[in-house]
Amino acid sequence: MAELIMALELAPATIVSNDTGTAIMQLVLTRRPDTVAAAVLTSGDAYEHFLLPTLATLKALPYIPGGLQILSRVMRHPT
Repeated sequence: MAELIMALELAPATIVSNDTGTAIMQLVLTRRPDTVAAAVLTSGDAYEHFLLPTLATLKALPYIPGGLQILSRVMRHPT
């Protein structure tokens, strides 16, 4: 997202995000705060609709020994 904002010459931009986009924008805010002037972060997650159906299997990881450690390695940002 930060690269898109920069490519479109919109920085610093006002961002409005919802649901999973809020998680993405939180990463942008921590790693590239220079691209964002203001942010409105909202949650669309509620009750049984938490996580996208394609990511629903991630709910099981805390119950598998070493599951979160494996996830953290897979999700690590390349340096």
